[in-house]
Formats: sequence, structure tokens, C-alpha cells
Amino acid sequence: MNEKLNFLDVLEQAEEKYKSKLPKYGESWKTMPIDKLRERLNQEYSEWSNCSDDTEFSELLDIINLACMVARRLGGEKKK
Repeated sequence: MNEKLNFLDVLEQAEEKYKSKLPKYGESWKTMPIDKLRERLNQEYSEWSNCSDDTEFSELLDIINLACMVARRLGGEKKK
């Protein structure tokens, strides 16, 4: 039986995927209009909704990363 991942494990895998794409995409999301980020998040959701079982987890990691990007842009300052 496979052990289920906890939230931190999933976030770590999402971060690893984000870092692996940095050389190709950079950090354009930091200056991208927020509406464009929302559009990309919706596109990723659509891809996930129509994906095969073998790519589902990877598509979810993309959704997590885009959601984090939007949250970071909208979230304001870090809590102490």
C-alpha cells in the first residue's frame, strides 16, 4: 500500500516542478497582469478536467503553482 502524501509533501513537489520550469519561463508571472494569471489558472483547470489518469497529478501541481502565484500577487504582506 502506498503512503498518502501530506499537504507539505504535495507543496514540495509543486515547488520542485515550479523550479524545474524557471529556466524556460522565468518569473514573468510577477509582472503579468492579474487577469492573465487568472486566465492561465482557468486553462490549467480545463487541462486537468480533460486529462488522463497518468497526467492528473502533474496537472494538479500546475494548478497549485498558478494558485500560489495568484495568491502571492493578491496576498499583500507576509504575516509575522
